[in-house]
Amino acid sequence: MQIKASLESKALQIKPSDEYLAKHTKKISLLFDLSKKRWKIRQSIAQNNSCNYNLFKKLCKDRSVNVRRKTASNDRCPVDILQKLSNDSDCYVRYNVAYNPNCPIEIIEKFLNDSNCFVRSFAVWKRTEKI
Repeated sequence: MQIKASLESKALQIKPSDEYLAKHTKKISLLFDLSKKRWKIRQSIAQNNSCNYNLFKKLCKDRSVNVRRKTASNDRCPVDILQKLSNDSDCYVRYNVAYNPNCPIEIIEKFLNDSNCFVRSFAVWKRTEKI
């Protein structure tokens, strides 16, 4: 009984990190408003499976490249948001768009002429996979 009480008191002392909450909570709209100055929280929000369309729209324009990268890699990211991210100046954002399972063949074909060799080579591989 004493062990159980000790474990419960330790569990109460453990506070989940803001990043953990942002990644796993279902009420992320509120967190997004609170995260204006914390890119790590926005990055975790971008990975959250409960991320909605309006948040994806905001996240794809984020000033932090890390946030845009995570947005592009989210399997639930809508195709029109992937289309916007496919024009990003950061090659890793574009690479994550190509890697996203929702990425349509039109974007993959556009990446065949990308300025970055890694994006181009991945697009070639992905295109042969989709054909």
